[in-house]
Amino acid sequence: MRFLPLDGNNTASTQQLLFNGGLLPTVTEIDSYVHEVVMEFYANLPDGEEGDNLAYSVFVRRNMYEFSLAIINQMFQLPNPSYPLDGMSEIQVPESMDEVAIALSNGKANSWKMLTSRLLSPELALLNKICCHNWSPTVNRSVLKPERMTLLYMVAKALPFNFGKLIFDENLGVFECSCEPLLYSLSCPSEPD
Repeated sequence: MRFLPLDGNNTASTQQLLFNGGLLPTVTEIDSYVHEVVMEFYANLPDGEEGDNLAYSVFVRRNMYEFSLAIINQMFQLPNPSYPLDGMSEIQVPESMDEVAIALSNGKANSWKMLTSRLLSPELALLNKICCHNWSPTVNRSVLKPERMTLLYMVAKALPFNFGKLIFDENLGVFECSCEPLLYSLSCPSEPD
């Protein structure tokens, strides 16, 4: 996880976007963590026990811990709206990404196909970097995925969404990819013949 730099270029305007969207604590109130514990959490997540109200119990360090939307929102001092969201949007990619491209590029791109990371305003480029490190981790910040750009659009426009649901889905989505057999084979090596 990354912190919002306090003295960098465009930090003030990006900080204002985060404040307006109610997401400033997600980059300023980050507690330290132990990498090995996080890896153990991810390793045990597929075997977690599904609970009520979109919650999982995950075994970490000889204890069961609840992983839920409410806990994520509480950790970042965010409101915990009920789910499904009453009057709040989920991160849903619109049918036409052209409106998103125009807004994020300040009109420099008039269609989704024309949008590149270089056309993002400086504050949105920093917000994209934060998104790629903190909210929807990826190593390739220059690839503009529709889901991530829709999230930036929602933050820039201060459209409400349940941040805990976003992070919850992101974490559970790790194991819905095609690499699950690879992860299993790496964690459970076969015995030599």
